[in-house]
Amino acid sequence: MNKKRIWTVCLITLTAFAAQYCEGKNISIVPEPREYKTLDLPDFAIDADTTVFYDGNCPVETYAAKHLKKSIKKHYNLNLSLANDLNGANKNTDGTKIILGVTENPLIKEFCKNNKIEINMELPGYDGFIIKNAQYKSSNIIIVLGANQRGVTYGTSVLFDLMKIKNEKLRCPAVYIRDWATIKWRGRPTEYVSLQTEDSLDTCVHSRINFIDIRDTNAPGGWAFCGSPAGVPIDKPKIKKVIDNAHARGIFVFGTVSCSVPEEKSEDVLKTFQEFIDVKADGLWASFDDMGPGKDSPKLIEQIIKFAQDNNITPDKIAITPPSGSYQEIDTVWNKQVVAVPQAEKMKWFFTRIPNKFDDDMMKKFGFESQLCWWHNWPRPKGGILNDFAGGRPLYDSKWAYYELLPLSAGWNNPSDQELLAAANYTDTVMLWQSRPADYDCHVLGLWAWNPQSHDFNAVSQTAYCYVFGKTAAPAVTLFDKKLSKVKTYFTTPLYKNVNPSLWPPRLLDVNDRPTVMEIFNEMDLLMQVIEQSAPKQSMLSNGNLKIDYLQPMRDIVRYGKKMTMLDYPEYTFKDFPDRMLALADQNNMECIKSEIKKIKADVEKQCRKISNDLTGLKYIDVYVKQWTDYVSDSDYWIAEYKKLQAQKTEAEQKRQEAKEKFEKAVKGDFSDLFKSQNKPADGKVLLEISSQTIHKGRYHARGIWAMGMFEDKAVAIASLPQENYKESDMAMLSTEVTIPNFTKRLYLEVYIAHIAKDSQTPPREDIRVSALRIDNKTIWNQDLNVPLKGWQINDITDVAKSGDKVTIRFLVSNRVIPEGYDTIVFFGPARLVER
Repeated sequence: MNKKRIWTVCLITLTAFAAQYCEGKNISIVPEPREYKTLDLPDFAIDADTTVFYDGNCPVETYAAKHLKKSIKKHYNLNLSLANDLNGANKNTDGTKIILGVTENPLIKEFCKNNKIEINMELPGYDGFIIKNAQYKSSNIIIVLGANQRGVTYGTSVLFDLMKIKNEKLRCPAVYIRDWATIKWRGRPTEYVSLQTEDSLDTCVHSRINFIDIRDTNAPGGWAFCGSPAGVPIDKPKIKKVIDNAHARGIFVFGTVSCSVPEEKSEDVLKTFQEFIDVKADGLWASFDDMGPGKDSPKLIEQIIKFAQDNNITPDKIAITPPSGSYQEIDTVWNKQVVAVPQAEKMKWFFTRIPNKFDDDMMKKFGFESQLCWWHNWPRPKGGILNDFAGGRPLYDSKWAYYELLPLSAGWNNPSDQELLAAANYTDTVMLWQSRPADYDCHVLGLWAWNPQSHDFNAVSQTAYCYVFGKTAAPAVTLFDKKLSKVKTYFTTPLYKNVNPSLWPPRLLDVNDRPTVMEIFNEMDLLMQVIEQSAPKQSMLSNGNLKIDYLQPMRDIVRYGKKMTMLDYPEYTFKDFPDRMLALADQNNMECIKSEIKKIKADVEKQCRKISNDLTGLKYIDVYVKQWTDYVSDSDYWIAEYKKLQAQKTEAEQKRQEAKEKFEKAVKGDFSDLFKSQNKPADGKVLLEISSQTIHKGRYHARGIWAMGMFEDKAVAIASLPQENYKESDMAMLSTEVTIPNFTKRLYLEVYIAHIAKDSQTPPREDIRVSALRIDNKTIWNQDLNVPLKGWQINDITDVAKSGDKVTIRFLVSNRVIPEGYDTIVFFGPARLVER
């Protein structure tokens, strides 16, 4: 397809999409406010005679007024007047008056009374706002009220979104709006303080994110993954500026410190918290996270709570991230020990679990007074043209890699629409965790959390696109993302922590698709021209951030993508070359290997030179080129590779034999009594039977060394080994994928489970090791192994799985603490899905 035709098709598609999107969209606010009324008044003019009145003594209201003025100036080239004294609003002035303030402000109440404006001053809910247009005598008045100062910023942001050009003039429709947040606390912490820019904080306001955290370090790149290192001085001037900017927008700020420390460094933890308090942080965040539990965590948390009280910080303003193993699960020894510390039950406890009734009940059972706080590791993109898997990090010389805007389901535990809707009933605090510019992600999480019941991902996407690129470019960006998502399916792309030469650099899965792929990239190229032309004039971001964070990475995808499409990689022609060389090495046929190398050496080296030149700037290209250069070096390379392969096979076979012997020794004995009720029929209609052999063939994943295998033909056994030194986080898990059959009544997962434990201590200890069942990553059943067990374990999963869902059933054995002198065997299987 020639360029002219591509351009024509692109414009037609773009126009059609824009028309489809705009049709019927009378309300331009996302999410749609809970109360929205069109008033029987004409649209109000917003022009050079418009004045914004606000309380100049309030930094947040000052920000709201100035940001509204700045936004209108950039988008519509209009200069509003600002008046930082609400008393001035009572004077006669030309033009529309915009009045900003909190509902409790007596000056606003007096103004409304004097101007005969009837408005419900009752607080509109947490972080809520009210917008109302009114006329009195010759004045057009727009009132923006907030339940708190933060609500004023949200209302002002919505007011700007309401404005439209009509008949070449800027107008605001006459409306009454009242709205408030469902989930009170909506956050965006980050491991880089450099990401908490003024642009990103403006984005937080527009997306209704109301808390951030600060993690500072003097390490290269400023990476403070698990919090500021205890005892290392923070950069107070830099941090104070960020906190001041956040406070000016009404945003709550936590100071986060890494608490995985030995006991002698507990004072360093408090010292670093003090530094955050010195620069006016609002709350404290005790981070254990992937750094581990440290030493005597309960004692440290007790010290932190006392320190907070001495500084007038209440427990609900202390956040905590448990260590790995305890942030994924609620029912752990560490969590139960720490929550037992007085007042710790009131802290904000962050878990990576989707809020749900099962977990809510468990929190209450173990003494938590606060609700589960949801730490959502999201977004987690698949590997792309220029980004890695999950982290979305750039695989080339760039600050950021671009990938399409993703729904909340593209993160840990893959929450479904049903789960997201229910989550609001069981949490008051949510946050996202991903290191990239805030604009896409904050809009999706923040606007979902504001009102989960009305969440519309497509509408939220348009809001984010309009914010970042402007309304003119938004349809083009939507198409760009759709085409990016499609074009990636034609290529090899990186897997999780895997950028080896078999996947990277991206190559066409089928070289015959080259014309189709080039057409897509050409269309994306033309879309970029539309975006690059209009976005700098309309984006809410600074032009510098817009270019670095979005426009350049998007352009890079097109530029590199075209090159990747047209390159002739050696795999296209010589895909079976490595296997043929290994076969010849098996025969020790040196001459034939040399002959085969000679045939392709020149072509491969030429291809490698072009790949190196065209893909300059991409990471790991040298690894890929070296691999093929080695392939055509000489016969000695292939003899060495063959010997290495044979050694690996021998080692693997030896390990399999050792594992078999360990398993046979571990499960030696007469366990027939454990299986006497295994053949008990189900009470109900069996929809699906899952044999023990099927469970055994599933994916096996373990930390630590365990014995796993089929016990006779009865069940899968997972046994600990007496001589093994296990860690607290060690576990063994088998995963079996199934499709949920159609059901109309209640659905039950029934699994036959038996276990035995031998404890060197008397009486048997609790909370050493557990067995568990999960649907995907949701724990539906668990049992302490110190309790004798044999029989069918019946679990109602009606609310966890739907007909037709593909789910993974996980059979798990997991340590709670370091299990010295504690030997166990757990038998799983068979399993069945039963309707009744």
